[in-house]
Amino acid sequence: MKVKVFTVGGTIDKIYSEEKGAHNFSFGKQAVRELSENKVKLNFEYDVERLLAKDSLEMTDEDRELIKRAC
Repeated sequence: MKVKVFTVGGTIDKIYSEEKGAHNFSFGKQAVRELSENKVKLNFEYDVERLLAKDSLEMTDEDRELIKRAC
């Protein structure tokens, strides 16, 4: 079985800028991909797809529809 993992940004993928303050951030490498490559040994096949790179507080109904369609 192959598991599909969708990422949408959010807290786990954010990189905060200390110089610019807590509300200034960007999205870096997908945390789930980094964990699976370096720290966690998984015994199944998987694929990671980034649907969005967005803070959950900024998600719109269109974003939620995109996630729903992907699932």
